[in-house]
Amino acid sequence: MATDEYLAPAAAAALIPNMTVAALSQLRYRGVGPTYLRPGQRRIFYRRSDIERWLDAGAVEEGSRAHIS
Repeated sequence: MATDEYLAPAAAAALIPNMTVAALSQLRYRGVGPTYLRPGQRRIFYRRSDIERWLDAGAVEEGSRAHIS
């Protein structure tokens, strides 16, 4: 099994289009962002696979969108 890559918030934000470290912090606060790890009081890390999974969970198929008239 391959080892997952652990990323600091700045590196994690760089993987997400138009994401900032501050916005990522707000997502954590609201509990709606990607899964993160907190090994210490002030340390936050993300697994690359968790970020990819979070992005994929937000995928929308073209035919599934409601049409607004």
